[in-house]
Amino acid sequence: MRKSEVTRTKILNAALALFRKQGFDATTMRDVAKRAGVALGAAYYYFPSKEAVVMAYYERIQDDHAVQAREAFATAA
Repeated sequence: MRKSEVTRTKILNAALALFRKQGFDATTMRDVAKRAGVALGAAYYYFPSKEAVVMAYYERIQDDHAVQAREAFATAA
């Protein structure tokens, strides 16, 4: 995994953890950056808003589902 992908994943995971703990509305991008250990500007570079973080989460779930579905269909009779 490239460094940029590692950083993006770190930010995404930090945001999701904070959303679960504090709630979406109470979490700021500054909180996310601090938890991820990156500069605030870096957090905004990868995710211009909290809504963009949520979209990335949905994309991750969709990608995971697609992999599982392909595997399931490949083994189906």
